Amino acid sequence: MTASIGIAFAGRDTDAEMLVRDADAALYRAKEAGRNRIVVFDDAIRRAVLARIEIETDLRAALARGTIVPHYQPAFSLATGQVVGVEALARWNHPARGNVLPSEFIPVAEETGLIAELGIGILRHSVGDAIAVAAAVANPDVVVWVNVSPRQLLEGDFVETMLGLVDERGGAGPNLGIEVVETALVDDSPTVRSALDQLAAAGVRIAIDDFGTGHSSLARLHKYPVDLLKIDRSFVTRLDDPAGRHIVAAITNLAHAIGASTCAEGVESAQQLTVLRELGVASAGGFYLAPPVALEELGGLAHSGSIRSRLPIRTDRAHR
Repeated sequence: MTASIGIAFAGRDTDAEMLVRDADAALYRAKEAGRNRIVVFDDAIRRAVLARIEIETDLRAALARGTIVPHYQPAFSLATGQVVGVEALARWNHPARGNVLPSEFIPVAEETGLIAELGIGILRHSVGDAIAVAAAVANPDVVVWVNVSPRQLLEGDFVETMLGLVDERGGAGPNLGIEVVETALVDDSPTVRSALDQLAAAGVRIAIDDFGTGHSSLARLHKYPVDLLKIDRSFVTRLDDPAGRHIVAAITNLAHAIGASTCAEGVESAQQLTVLRELGVASAGGFYLAPPVALEELGGLAHSGSIRSRLPIRTDRAHR
């Protein structure tokens, strides 16, 4: 057994409510720093708390106005160089602070329960953009992937809400998918399984994000309607090491065994792309190839000659 402890000292103007709040903030920082430690509330924590409260307040207002919108990051086939998927990523252009990093507002959204509202907003935009995305990248089968949190899957009305959005545009077709983190499968929740089964039956594609980092049971994986395994960037960065290559090869073989495809995330070099192709990975994305961009910029980015020149495309043999 270990303990995390937050300590706050009462000042001249401190009341009981403030004292408990400050101690709780120190406790949260102790857990954030790795647990099993003591943290004393100080001015730095006070400033962080105030900043978090400010972000939460502004986030609620932004969600009400619909000003958090998706940018799309392409993933390219390592066989043809074609854009085969785009990931919808939330972007917030704050009127006073400019672009707020997702690392600043996504954790706040998760802590406050706003992640469901945020997720539905991005999903609504993405569903509406799907046809335009396909036209921009000149691929009618391109999949628009939207991140969905485990909390959303556990909500009783999520499937109904999503399928309602899908029905508004005439069905999911081949070009709408959701990404769920691997940890969402760990508990083997009947609610999560039912939600994914219903979405898959309606034509929505299912991807497991950050695969290999969530400790899910392989015995459970085959129970889910998985179309794509996204190989976490932590494995991609280790491709210069034989152990890293073996892990990626194992994930690729597993995907083939369950009838799924693979996409490598966070590619940073031409060498990584070459190794990924040799290992049989189907597609890849990352800042080396293309950053997330607004919809109106996607077409130019997808057809950029400089990007295509970075892809290790061969014409002598078919890619597995």
